[in-house]
Amino acid sequence: MKSVPMTQGVPWHVSAFRLGGAESAEAELVGRVRELRARILFDRGRRPGFRTSDGGYADDQDLDFGAWHFIGRREARRWGT
Repeated sequence: MKSVPMTQGVPWHVSAFRLGGAESAEAELVGRVRELRARILFDRGRRPGFRTSDGGYADDQDLDFGAWHFIGRREARRWGT
């Protein structure tokens, strides 16, 4: 396993949010979370099951609703904006 050095002085901005039910106003946000997760899991083609027929990415999990999601960013920006 390759070790990646931590960048000194560059802070991470972490946000957390809990998604409600599938009918909630957060339906678009859960879609973005699922796409992000699928892009990571796709791993440059090592797991092709996360790529859709139209070239997008998808990892639909019913457990996403009611679960907490944590997003780490290098830029201080609110997730979903």
